[in-house]
Amino acid sequence: MTLEQYIGNPMTKAALLSATAREAMRNSYVDKYDKLMVREHGKIDYQLFKDDKHNTFYAWFKIPSETIEKFYYDVVFKFYANSDIKQGGQDLFKYNCKFFSNDPAFIFTYAHAFIKSNMFIDEMKTKIGKAKLPANEKNPYNQTGYVKTFYFAYLTMVRKGMNRMDFFDANSASMNKSNIANLVTDAGDKIRDRQEAGERLNRRKKLEKEAERNKNIATKTSGNTFNTNSIKKTNVIKSSKNTTNTVKTINKKSKKK
Repeated sequence: MTLEQYIGNPMTKAALLSATAREAMRNSYVDKYDKLMVREHGKIDYQLFKDDKHNTFYAWFKIPSETIEKFYYDVVFKFYANSDIKQGGQDLFKYNCKFFSNDPAFIFTYAHAFIKSNMFIDEMKTKIGKAKLPANEKNPYNQTGYVKTFYFAYLTMVRKGMNRMDFFDANSASMNKSNIANLVTDAGDKIRDRQEAGERLNRRKKLEKEAERNKNIATKTSGNTFNTNSIKKTNVIKSSKNTTNTVKTINKKSKKK
C-alpha cells in the first residue's frame, strides 16, 4: 500500500468504512492539525534518510500530542520501490509505504494488524517492546485503520512538499542501521511517559479548579462581609437616634414635674 492509498482508504476491506465516514475523519484531522500548528508555531521536527543502494527512503517525525503540551510521538514512514512500483518516479506518495509510531493509539489498536498486513516497518519491531496487546483486545477484526499521528505526519509532508524526490535529495542523510533507531523511543517507555504526563496534567487541572473555586468563595465572602458591616453601621446609627429621642422624652417629663 502506498501512503496515498492509505490516506484514501486505510482499511483492507473498504466496506467497513464508507466514503462519507472517511471524508469526515480526514476533515477532522485537518482541523485538529491546523489547531496544533497554531500551538506549535507551525513547527514540526523531522529528519529524512535515504538508502540509495536499495532505493529506500525514511521520514522520521516528532508529532505533538494534542492533549499534553511539549509531549511528542515518533512517527516513521518507510518508502520503497519493488516490482509492483518499479522505480516509483519522483513522488514518494507513489512508492510502497510501511509505518511505525509509538503513539499508544497505534500500538494498542493497530500495530498487530499492520504487522499482519506487512505494513509495519521491520526495523522498528524491536521498538514495540512489551507494549503490544493481543489483536482481539482492541481490534478484534485485525483491521488497519486511520492513525491520527500518521495523518499529521502525512499533512506535514504535503505542506512542505516532502514527497518530492528533489526535496528529499536536498534534505536527507544517508541511512544506516542505527540513525533512526537512536531517534525513536521504545513504545513501552513512551506509553509510560504519556501516562505519567497525563497524571501530572490531571493533578494540575485539579489544583487549578480548586484554586478557582476558593477564589470564588473568597470573593463571595468578601461581598457578604461588606454588606454585613453596612447593615451593622446602619443599625448603630438607628440605635443612636432612638437613644437621643428617649433622652429628650425623659427630659421633657422631668421639666413637667
